Formats: sequence, C-alpha cells, structure tokens
Amino acid sequence: MRRNRSLALIAGVAIVALAMAGPALGAKKTKFKAKPFVFDPGATGIVSAKWVTHQGLGDAGTSDHALVLQKQGTTATLASAGAAVSKVKNLVLTELGFDVEDGTHCSGGAPRYNVTLTDGSVFFFGCAHGDMTPWGADSQGDTWTRVRFTDADAFYGGGPTLVWPGFGVAEVQAIHVVFDEGTDTVGLPVGATPALVRLDNLDVNGKLMGKPGNSKN
Repeated sequence: MRRNRSLALIAGVAIVALAMAGPALGAKKTKFKAKPFVFDPGATGIVSAKWVTHQGLGDAGTSDHALVLQKQGTTATLASAGAAVSKVKNLVLTELGFDVEDGTHCSGGAPRYNVTLTDGSVFFFGCAHGDMTPWGADSQGDTWTRVRFTDADAFYGGGPTLVWPGFGVAEVQAIHVVFDEGTDTVGLPVGATPALVRLDNLDVNGKLMGKPGNSKN
C-alpha cells in the first residue's frame, strides 16, 4: 500500500512538472526579422533602405541600429524603400508599431505598414495615424516617438469596401514597411525633413526588431 502511494505521489509530481515545463519546452518561439529592400524598376537610384549603426535607440551592446529609408526624388516616381518582416505567414496579428525619430518623415502615407491578410486583401497603417508617445533620446541626443496602431488606423488598400477584421482576429500572410513619399511631400510637421525617415524597434505582436538580427521581447 505504501509503495502504491509512493508511486502515485511520484507520478503526480511528474505530471505537474511536465505541465509547468511544457510551454517552455514545446512552445515555438517565433523570431521575426526586418529585411531591408528597395523597389526601383526604373533604376532611378533615388531609394535606399538599410540598417545603420549609431543612428537609433540603444540596442543590446553598442550598435544602436536604425532602419534608414530614403526616397530622394518625387513621390510620383515609381520607386520605394522598405523592409519585409519574416516568418509572419498565418500569424494572428495582435500588435503593430515602430519608433520614429522626431524631425524625420512621418505622414499619413509613409512610412507605413502594408499588412496582407490570408485572403489577399491589403491594409495600410500610416505613421501619422498611430497613437504617439514621446520615447526619449538616442546617444546622439535626437528624440524619438513610439507609434502604436489601433483598429481605427487601418485603411483598406483597394478602397472603402472591406473592413479591417481587428487586431487579435486578423490573420496575415505578409507584413512590409513601405516608404514611397519623396522630396515634394507637403503637410509634414514644421521642421521635418521630407524623403528620409529613421525607424527603430519595429513591433509585431510585442516583439521588437531593432537591428538586422532576430527580434526580442
């Protein structure tokens, strides 16, 4: 009888231990990357996209990367810069945002997220439409703002006919940061430099991409 009770106690402890360890051992920890790209079919050379050291907010270590996007030409020119977020296919999107350096380009149209849902529909989230919170300064003394998007900030790319399903419901197959406004952009805050933006800590589902490597919580 005592032996049976001992075995039962051991089995119970093992089950509890497995239950507690299960998520840590079995859960797949997705790590996103933001990979810079340029779209320049006319080979104009006016767009660029790259992670640049010592131009962003503090990183682990001293690299302080920022994603620097430029379009040194007119908005009408068919060319854009941006970054593609990896490993998001079939992801349920719960959070979206980034940090933007004050005084760089932040309008309702660019930089923006293009979020492609699994049904092929595309929704835009433009920088100036997000909720903004002052977020401190980098090592160069430049100040930054944290931008987070809500359901009200979604705009359907094909017109007003489709409704954004909502964060926590929307299932995506692709996410891109896109910068396609140029030197002729009007309506930016006073003193802002058009055609150039510095971004940091790209946020997808609470995981931040602040350098070329993997995201962090």
